[in-house]
Amino acid sequence: MKKTLLFFFISLFLFLVVSPCPVYAAGPEYDQAYAIYKNQGAAAAVQPFKNLAAKGDPDAIYMLGYIYKYQADFETMYSVSADWYKKYLEIPFVKKEQAMHDLAEIYMSGGYGVEKDLVKARDLFEKLAELGWSNKDISDFPVHNLTLIIGQQMTGYTKDDTDYVKAGKLLAKNKPKDALAPLKQSAEYKNPDAMEVLGIMYKYGIGVEQDYFEAASWFRKAAEKELPYSMLNMGKLYDKGNGVTQDDTIAREWYKKSAMAGNEEAKTILTGKMISDPLEPETAIEMVGKMRYAKDGLPWGEAVSKFILKPKWEYYYHELEGHVVKLRGYYEDGQKEKNAISVWYYLNCEPNIADGTRAFSIKQLYSAVKDEKSKKGIPDWLAYELE
Repeated sequence: MKKTLLFFFISLFLFLVVSPCPVYAAGPEYDQAYAIYKNQGAAAAVQPFKNLAAKGDPDAIYMLGYIYKYQADFETMYSVSADWYKKYLEIPFVKKEQAMHDLAEIYMSGGYGVEKDLVKARDLFEKLAELGWSNKDISDFPVHNLTLIIGQQMTGYTKDDTDYVKAGKLLAKNKPKDALAPLKQSAEYKNPDAMEVLGIMYKYGIGVEQDYFEAASWFRKAAEKELPYSMLNMGKLYDKGNGVTQDDTIAREWYKKSAMAGNEEAKTILTGKMISDPLEPETAIEMVGKMRYAKDGLPWGEAVSKFILKPKWEYYYHELEGHVVKLRGYYEDGQKEKNAISVWYYLNCEPNIADGTRAFSIKQLYSAVKDEKSKKGIPDWLAYELE
C-alpha cells in the first residue's frame, strides 16, 4: 500500500512538471491522438498512439514510453516503457535527450519489470552530461544522478582501499566536495580507479569547478595504468581539444588503445571515424573497377570499357550515403541509338581497428537510363551481359 501511494505521488509530481510534447513534426493523426490524451486521459490514448506507432510515428512511440513510465500502475510498466523508449532512441533525426533521461532513471531505480542496471544508467546519464543537457523542470540533473551512480558503484569496491570506499559512500549521498579529500588520498597511494574518478569529477564539475586540464591530468595517469575508460576519455579530450591541444591522430590512438582493451564505446567511435574517412577518388574508382557484379562475371572496369561509351567516373563521400562511386556514360540500344546511363555504386566499409585497414565491397547499385528516375539495380540488358 505504501509503495502504491509513494508511486502515485511521484507520478503526480512528474506528470505536472515533465509535460510531454511532440518531438518530431507531428501530423494530424498524432494531433487527434494527443487531443484524446489531453481530454480523456492516458488510458484512452494508448491504443490510438499504438496504432500510430505501428506506422513508425516517432512522437507516438515517445508518448507510449512516457505514459507507461509516468502514468501507468502495473507490475511491468517500467519494462513496457523501456521497450518503447529504446525503440524511439533507434529513430534517426529526433531529439533524444528526454527519452535518454527517462530510460536512465528506469535503469537506475529498477523495478516494475526492469532489473536495476547502474552500468546502463550511468552510460545514458554520462552521454547527457557530455551533451550539456538538463531539464529545468527536473531537480535530478544528469550530473546529479551520475554522481549518485558512481558512488554506488564505488561502495562495492573489492580491493583494500578504505579511502576509495569512503569517497564512494560520500558520492552516493551526493556529497562530492567531501569525497574529494579521500579520493586524492587514494590516488596518492597509486590507486588508478581513484585517479579515474577524479578525472570524471573535474570533467563534469562534480564537487569542483569544471577543469578539463585537471581532468586530462588524472585521466592520463589512470590511462597509463591501462584503464580502458580513462583511455576513452583521453580520446574524447583530444577529439574536442578540451584541456589538451586538439589532435585527431592522438585521439584515435587513445580510442584504439581503449577499444583493444575492450571498451565498446571507443570501438564504436573509432569505427565511425574510420568509416567516414574519405578515399582518394583515384583509389575508390580503381577499387570499384576491380569488383565484379557477379561471382564469375567481368570486373566492372572491363565491363564498362566493353559496354559503356565515353565513361566518366567520380567519387564522393556523403554523411548519409557513405562512400559512393558514380559512373556516367552512354550505351547503344538495339537500334544503335545512344542513350545516357548513370550507375551509382554505394560501398560498404568494414574497418579493422587492430591493423587500421578497411575492406570495401559494393553494398547497393542504383542506375538511371535516359531521363528516367534512378532505381535499384542496373538495366536488365547490362545485368545479362555481366553475369
